[in-house]
Amino acid sequence: MMIKAYRNFWHNIFNFSGTATRLEFFTPLIFNFGLAIIFAWIIGLTAGSVLGQFVKSV
Repeated sequence: MMIKAYRNFWHNIFNFSGTATRLEFFTPLIFNFGLAIIFAWIIGLTAGSVLGQFVKSV
């Protein structure tokens, strides 16, 4: 059910007629927030190590 709501969100992203259900609204919100946290953590790990190596070499 949640996958269908997520798919409906992207299918109707530029459809401004009608309304979305609560599930269709909150599923992408929560899923995208989770993905943003994961990507920020990965970027923080890689950028921190690269920045640390750069500062040590200077």
